[in-house]
Amino acid sequence: MRKKIKELYEHSTLVAKIRYSYLCLLVPFVLFLIFCFYNLWNNNRRYEDMINSSVMASQFSLDFQKDFDYETYLLIVGNKTLEESSLHDMLVEADGIVAGLEELTESQENLKRLTSVKKYLNNLETYIGRIEDNIREGNRYEDNMEIWENDVQIVTTLVRDEISQYTYYEIQGIQKSKDDYQKFYTWMLRFCLIALVGVVV
Repeated sequence: MRKKIKELYEHSTLVAKIRYSYLCLLVPFVLFLIFCFYNLWNNNRRYEDMINSSVMASQFSLDFQKDFDYETYLLIVGNKTLEESSLHDMLVEADGIVAGLEELTESQENLKRLTSVKKYLNNLETYIGRIEDNIREGNRYEDNMEIWENDVQIVTTLVRDEISQYTYYEIQGIQKSKDDYQKFYTWMLRFCLIALVGVVV
């Protein structure tokens, strides 16, 4: 095979040989450009995912603790009935946000934090179930207040803290990704300029 290619090249005209030479230079250069653009696209996608997850997590940590604690209090003091309470809907929504964050993050440490948040949400489901059972039985106001103060508020605080740590490390990842992106982009430009000079020469 190599012998045939060598014979074909030696019996070609000068114009054909020049074209073959350009082709040998062009093919690796095009493959390199495809590689570079793929890496740029991939880094940009990861960067966007981290930004989206940080925004989603920050909204979750800011709103969830305050809203859930207040909604539980309204249920306990009788300002809302069991049918009017949106506590279960809030937990379902929170579970959905955590599932979305799990799909976006690539950090193993942050995945562990999200696993902890899911456990805390399950605990909250249990505590709300106890409060609802006490309301159905009646005359259990003190027990419900104790659950609210010693269980619900502590767990929602833990949820907030875990999500805050998640957001902090995602932002760190964004900064690192940005630095890596800039380094790669600078390296690609230098290589392209060197390659262009080589092709011209």
